[in-house]
Amino acid sequence: MGFLRRAALTGLLAVFAGAQQQQTQDPVFRVDVQLVRLLATVKDINGQPVGGLDKKDLEIFDNGVKQEIALFERHTEQPLSVAILLDISGSTAGEMKYQTQ
Repeated sequence: MGFLRRAALTGLLAVFAGAQQQQTQDPVFRVDVQLVRLLATVKDINGQPVGGLDKKDLEIFDNGVKQEIALFERHTEQPLSVAILLDISGSTAGEMKYQTQ
């Protein structure tokens, strides 16, 4: 086998090995987020809404680390999206009567 042919084959194998290695790794996504919006409803032990709370009355934790509450609003004009999902597969056929009431 000639030198050029061996070099080309070696180069192709290196590219293929690199492509295989990249395909087996899970993708990693990183984002630098400055503000996370959190909507919350606070209820007492009887399930009744609690009003009059202030920023100092709440604590927010992310993975056990206390986070700063940068913005606190009792009401917001921010739109809210809600999705209702119904499982209508065969495995829930016996319970379907409860889903349609």
